[in-house]
Amino acid sequence: MSTVILHADFAGLKTKSNHTLDLTFNSSEIPSEQAAILLPLLHTTGYLAFKIGNFTDVEIDDIPEPKPEFSKQKSPSERLRNVLFVYFTQQGGLKENFEPWRIGEMEKMINGWKEKLSPEPSFE
Repeated sequence: MSTVILHADFAGLKTKSNHTLDLTFNSSEIPSEQAAILLPLLHTTGYLAFKIGNFTDVEIDDIPEPKPEFSKQKSPSERLRNVLFVYFTQQGGLKENFEPWRIGEMEKMINGWKEKLSPEPSFE
């Protein structure tokens, strides 16, 4: 995959609850060839290099390839939290009330699984 270099203005930054950032860049009009390269890349993972001024060929060659551990895949815990959040909001819950509700639901799940455990042997 070749590197796509666009002229862009860094237009915004928003922090998210999962400690990531939403970055917004606005490009000037781009040729259809570049758009054709970018569109299939939507929702993929890679690197973003931003520099005031032009990149040299050496700098472009030094941009690292994405590492395998740099993954968009969510952990099972993140997936469960997201599913609980969607359920909570679909039931009319307010975002600011989610965390206490989630903790209560997690306690219910923990207790439900604990009830299924075999009793520990007695060492009397």
